[in-house]
Amino acid sequence: MGVDDHGTNSSALHLYWWIRTFSESLEFLPSYAEVLNGKSFSWTNTTWMDHSEYIFSRLKPYTVYNLTVYVRVRNQKEVYPPVKYVTAKTGEGGEYISRLCQVTAV
Repeated sequence: MGVDDHGTNSSALHLYWWIRTFSESLEFLPSYAEVLNGKSFSWTNTTWMDHSEYIFSRLKPYTVYNLTVYVRVRNQKEVYPPVKYVTAKTGEGGEYISRLCQVTAV
């Protein structure tokens, strides 16, 4: 599991993962939480899917997030909890950069 820099910007993080091949089809539920004072609060689940990558979008610029993925066998109710978490930070940008770059004429 990791974060791809090519899909990461000030409002998005591109998470990818791999899992060994199983005889049954698997589904994945990417989930994320903003990290405040070193702790994760308010986890947000996305939607079940069969891909091994996901772009979390509409995130806050220059903010740290914990990312993970839940797993289940397709058409089954039992959900396997995450075994790994990744911490990543969105890039600077948007309004944040505008405030840093303001120049006042004298």
